[in-house]
Amino acid sequence: RLVEASAAGKKLGEDFIGKMTASGGTNINDSLIAALKQFENNDRPKMLVFMTDGLPTVGESNVDKIVANIKTARKAEVRIFPFGFGYDVNTALLDKLGSENAGTTDYVQPKEDLEVKVSNFFAKVSFPVLTDVQIDFGPLKAENMYPRRFADLFKGTQLAILGRYTNSADLKAVDFSLRGKAGTDTRNFQYHGLAFPLRDAENDFLPRLWASRRVGWLIEQIRSNGETKEVKDEIIDLGTKYGIVTPYTS
Repeated sequence: RLVEASAAGKKLGEDFIGKMTASGGTNINDSLIAALKQFENNDRPKMLVFMTDGLPTVGESNVDKIVANIKTARKAEVRIFPFGFGYDVNTALLDKLGSENAGTTDYVQPKEDLEVKVSNFFAKVSFPVLTDVQIDFGPLKAENMYPRRFADLFKGTQLAILGRYTNSADLKAVDFSLRGKAGTDTRNFQYHGLAFPLRDAENDFLPRLWASRRVGWLIEQIRSNGETKEVKDEIIDLGTKYGIVTPYTS
């Protein structure tokens, strides 16, 4: 159960932890489900910070099943932010828990300052600006956009979206809108007169940047679903064309 972070509440927490005994196992599945049950139904932002230095060794250990169980147990408004400490962590699991539950994943290397990294994280998420971000691109035919799901925006952060558009002619005056929630209010932002030419040599770094995101996403599909010739060939083609180091190219 959740208690107020007062002196008495902190003492209760310390006493509770002091009575715990470590058995050496890590039950990630049940721990997250138990944590998700603590959230009440209200309009306050809901964030679950999950910190681990190990692998799932007790209970459910299959990555896809854990992710599915957490998605079933999670209320739509709860964001999950995993932190992995050290090298002995399941990055596939932590990355999925973050990306598929409206959060982000971060890692702390053994020689990094844990306090600084965690403090920076909480300083960021303490000031949410816009959640449930959606973009209407209007007549622009956009595809293969990354990230696949837009993260919440916090004070001092930015959202960089990379994708391709397949229109057959120059678009010189595109209007599109960005919307999301600020607390319980819905906010809309309109952008007018944006140009999307068929070819633009001015920003020649963008294709390689997009290709890197595309390769990363394809590698994640292989990690989750197994390798197929079609996906492997696309990774090789993109790596060769844009000079990207991949597991299949160098």
